[in-house]
Amino acid sequence: KGAGKRGDHFRPEKKKQRQFWTPLETHALEAGVLRYGVGNWAEIKRQAAEIFVNRTTLDIKDKWRNLQKKRGGAVPKTTPKFKEHFRT
Repeated sequence: KGAGKRGDHFRPEKKKQRQFWTPLETHALEAGVLRYGVGNWAEIKRQAAEIFVNRTTLDIKDKWRNLQKKRGGAVPKTTPKFKEHFRT
């Protein structure tokens, strides 16, 4: 049998409720990638913490990956107004 002690049970944690991305979050992600580069998810989250308060770096990475699939890999241009959410 398994390596665990008798009586051990797998208790899955409850899945977190799905939160749809707002346009502000999406645009802030795009601005963050343009400023800090792909893969710097922690820095993007840190620099726009007030926007990504309910997002993990994994959420941010996954959203970017899904945007790339949807757009065929093109990096969109973002408007300067979203850059104001990032510290300089």
